[in-house]
Amino acid sequence: MLSFSIYSLIIYGILGAIIYHYIPQKYRGIFLSVFSILVCTVWMRGAVTCLIFAISVGIACLKLMDRCINPDRRKWILGVGISILIFNLLCHKLLYSYFVGNKTYEGNSFVTFVMPLGLSYYSFKIISYLIDRYIGKITNATFWEFVSYVSLFTQIASGPISRYEEVDVNSSIDVEPKLVYEAVYRLTKGLFYKLVIADRLSTYTITVMNDYNSYSSMALWMAMLLFSIELYADFAGYSEIAIGLCCLFGFNVKENFRNPYFSSSFREFWNRWHISLSTWLRDYVYIPLGGNRRGELRKAANVLIVFLVSGIWHGNNLCYILWGLWHGILNILSPKEIKRKCNIYLGRIFTFLLVSLGWLCFRLESVADICSYLDGMINRWSLSLGDIVSSIMPFSGDMSCVAIVLTIGLFIVLTAILEWNEYRGHKVNKNLRVGFYTFSVILFGAMGANGFIYANY
Repeated sequence: MLSFSIYSLIIYGILGAIIYHYIPQKYRGIFLSVFSILVCTVWMRGAVTCLIFAISVGIACLKLMDRCINPDRRKWILGVGISILIFNLLCHKLLYSYFVGNKTYEGNSFVTFVMPLGLSYYSFKIISYLIDRYIGKITNATFWEFVSYVSLFTQIASGPISRYEEVDVNSSIDVEPKLVYEAVYRLTKGLFYKLVIADRLSTYTITVMNDYNSYSSMALWMAMLLFSIELYADFAGYSEIAIGLCCLFGFNVKENFRNPYFSSSFREFWNRWHISLSTWLRDYVYIPLGGNRRGELRKAANVLIVFLVSGIWHGNNLCYILWGLWHGILNILSPKEIKRKCNIYLGRIFTFLLVSLGWLCFRLESVADICSYLDGMINRWSLSLGDIVSSIMPFSGDMSCVAIVLTIGLFIVLTAILEWNEYRGHKVNKNLRVGFYTFSVILFGAMGANGFIYANY
């Protein structure tokens, strides 16, 4: 049995896709539901009961809504169903924060049960399905189609939070060579982002950030900026792999990232970062609150609420709430449009720096740690040779890893150039990229037990 990792995700994905296309159309929903739950059972063990519970709540709510004619009662049923799902999500996050944060339990099995893999993601998928069914956007989905949508194992760990129409088994198409090649491109790109960029950078960020009081300001600045790149490469890498595997099933899943670190404002950033979450929050939180239809003050309040919800979704720790407030305030202050070219370039620099500062809330354990880290960034500057060497190469503290540092730096620069071409709308040569990604992963990939950062949320 393969526990959850980048390798088990790909192996189960390819195996499931092959079987899926040999099964008659009318039985595909059943197969995908059963296969996904079996895979999730292998990954989650006993915690799969949390997934089954959430699915059961969704099914009960759907059955009651379908039998009820009275609009007020249907709305009440919908509200109760969503409340149960949110309450379940918050309870697990509170338990996780309490027991793990206080290091009461160190056992992996307990942690897995307290914070089940993908709880945040499948909870949001069920809520969106219930609302879409309530307003009539979804009308004819069956029991198995609903279960296959919620439990889809390729997306369960870190999304994307696809809408039902994107992964509806009735709309999946037969896989053609063009679709297979698209899947290969996505998989190799995702593996490159994860194994070559994210997992290589993690050695540096873990070394410095886990012992930040021992390093100079230069190292703390570098760790913060490199963690920003690591987090993006890790999460975008998973999204590319998930989308690639969905291609093998014949699903048309939308992009989850579109070169976010080239954004010139926070508004643009959130149109490019974790798109499935930002559009979910827009459609199911921001617009129902009134959106921008009730004046600037109400609009600002709605934006702040949306980002607080996003912060709580990531975790109930005060750090995540602080992160939500940080992004909410910066979005409110962000200009609608930047016209001057020099301001656009300055905007990109400031947006990246401010986003990177916000990621400290994800990486450090408490507000006190964040304050202490920021203090070290400001007050521990040193230009001595020893501090410079330890800042650039904290792996060994000497010149022995210059080649590693230079290689990682080169890959980051090459990736930035490729992403810049995408951002500018230039045509992507997928043949060359598949070769480059494959070659890089084979020679420079960090092989091992590679989990995903966002699988913790």
